[in-house]
Amino acid sequence: MHIERGRPVMSRDGKRIGPVDQLVLDPDTREVRAIIVHRGLLLTEDRLVDRAAIDTVAPDGTVWLALDAE
Repeated sequence: MHIERGRPVMSRDGKRIGPVDQLVLDPDTREVRAIIVHRGLLLTEDRLVDRAAIDTVAPDGTVWLALDAE
C-alpha cells in the first residue's frame, strides 16, 4: 500500500475528510501503520487513522476509508 503525504482522504460515504498530513511507520519494516489526517482551516484538528481503517488507495493516490465521516 503506497500512501503519499498531501493526498486526499475520503470516507466510505463519499465525504472529504482532509489531506494525509503524516505517515506513522513501523520502525522495523517501514510499513505504514497509521496516517494522520489534517482537518479544518481555522479550527484545525488532526486525526490518527489506523491502517485497518483504510479500505483502499485509488490509482490517483486518494485514500478511501472503511469508515463514515462521523
